[in-house]
Amino acid sequence: MAALIEEDELLAREWVRGLLVTERDDGAVSCDWLAFEARYTRAPGLTSSDKAFLALIVAVRFPRNITFWNLESLGDRRLAIVLRALAKLAGSTTIAVGTRV
Repeated sequence: MAALIEEDELLAREWVRGLLVTERDDGAVSCDWLAFEARYTRAPGLTSSDKAFLALIVAVRFPRNITFWNLESLGDRRLAIVLRALAKLAGSTTIAVGTRV
């Protein structure tokens, strides 16, 4: 979720939030990642970059074997977000991902 919040463009789309976030009768909200994974690829208006980013974020949420053929469509900003998510998944607190100066 932190990666989606950092990316912020996708969560700004109401229908993306509607696919991911569910509100219970008691007012509590949660993320239904399994339902999201089953539906996001059919959502209207997603670019190939959007789909590639979401596929990688879902794979970080539910670790599994995935292919990386679509990394080049991410762009630098989204690639850095994915790399930070992978470092966090690995438990690293020392790897820095960002622009070199």
